[in-house]
Parts: sequence; structure tokens; C-alpha cells
Amino acid sequence: MHFLLSWSRHEDGVVASVPCGRTLIRRAAIMLIGLFAILAAAPSSTRAQVSLSFTPMLVEMTAAPGETRTFEVVMRNEGRTVTADFLIYTA
Repeated sequence: MHFLLSWSRHEDGVVASVPCGRTLIRRAAIMLIGLFAILAAAPSSTRAQVSLSFTPMLVEMTAAPGETRTFEVVMRNEGRTVTADFLIYTA
């Protein structure tokens, strides 16, 4: 299959070629290779893995008027490079 190279003339008289066929495929391949190279060279912190765990997930308690009850929540940030901020709300 052959593609014809078409020409277009702009208003200012400049003649420009329109890429088609193999030229278009080559340009697309070069752009994809460039994009892959940029993503491969990205800093590792953008691909950092975050692992958070909370124990226990749910605590149900009742307290009589004036009584104080305590419980423990364990929060663990198992990520190597990312700092985690934790907020605990009680209802």
C-alpha cells in the first residue's frame, strides 16, 4: 500500500508537507520512545509504595456517666519514604 504525500499552501504562500504513511509512523514511534524514557527516568519517590495499617478498625464501648474508659489504637506507616499524617475522630 502506498500513501501519497500531499501538499498544502498556506495563506502566506508557504508550502508545507503533510506527513503520512511511514513518516507518521516513525514520528509516533519516536514520541512513544521519548515518553517511555521520560517516565523511566522519573524519580523513584513518584513510584513510592505506601502501606498503612490501623488496629483495631472498630472499637465499641459504653461508659457510665463520669466514668473514664481507655483504649489503644496502633497506627503503623510501613512506607519507606513517605510520611503519614493520622487524625483520629471519636463519636
